[in-house]
Order: sequence, then structure tokens, then C-alpha cells
Amino acid sequence: MSSFSIEEAKKEYLENIRKYMTDTGSLFPHISVFGMDKTSQKKSIIHIPIPAEYVESSTKKSEFTDEIVPMIAKEVNKRFTIEAVGWASEAWMSVLKEDTKERKEVLFVMISSETQESVFVYEIQRTGKQVNSEGELTDIVELIENTTFDQEKSKVPMAGRFSDLYKKFKES
Repeated sequence: MSSFSIEEAKKEYLENIRKYMTDTGSLFPHISVFGMDKTSQKKSIIHIPIPAEYVESSTKKSEFTDEIVPMIAKEVNKRFTIEAVGWASEAWMSVLKEDTKERKEVLFVMISSETQESVFVYEIQRTGKQVNSEGELTDIVELIENTTFDQEKSKVPMAGRFSDLYKKFKES
């Protein structure tokens, strides 16, 4: 297995996400598997969309992670050596500043590997419009890392049904 760096993966992953958001104006919730193709021994990233119905309720999220992810993982494991699994989704986050409450559009990215799980939060800034390669008008998107969020110092760590996906993929 090659040496894997979450920071290196995050950089490449964010560039893919930013490009996709610039091309389409949004981002679909998805799981991404980072690994090596067993045949070619080339570094690979597999993006697996999460159908909208599976992010609408706690029950459906559990169904996806407990029943569907293991089926997907079984197939992915046949062809790839898994080094990490990521999850990304757009969301709205409330930020309390003194006496005001501000809502910000953010991107949550979680990447887990055998040795660590990291969560990153980015403010989505739409700074204008452009025409994409299909002639459609889309947003120019910048992702600004939220440096006030520190997962390791947080009293309430980020966790949820889509956390520790690496373990789910490796167990299947």
C-alpha cells in the first residue's frame, strides 16, 4: 500500500469539488473512496453519489450506511485497495456572533483512514457568474476554510451516520 496523506487527499479532493461546483453551481452529497487500483496499481478516486432520498431523514441515512454501503464496499474492495473514504455535502450552518445569528452556506468534508478521521468546514463564497462549457450560466465558487472550527479542540466532536466510513468499507 502506498503512503497516504489526508492533507494531500484533501487538496486534490477540494479541487475536484470546487471545479464541479463551478461547473454546475452545486454539489451532490457523495462518498469518495481513495485507493489503488489492484490491476494497474494507479492511485484512484471513486465518487459514489448518495441518492437524495437517503439524506432526507435519519432512518434513510441509517439504511444507506448500514445496508447499501456494505454492498457497495464489497464490490469496490474486489478491484481497489482502500486507503481512505471521504464524504462531502453542502449545508447551511448558523454562526453566532455576539448578539446576531448568521447563516452561511458551507461545505462539510470528512475523510477517514486507518489512522485518523478529519473533518473540514469550508464557507462557500459565490463571487460572480460565468458561462460553463455547455453554455449555461453558473456561479464562480470559492471555498474558504473555516479556521475557527477545530475538530480536535471541539467539546462536541463531529460525528454522524456518515462518519467512519473507512471502517465500514474495510469490514465489507
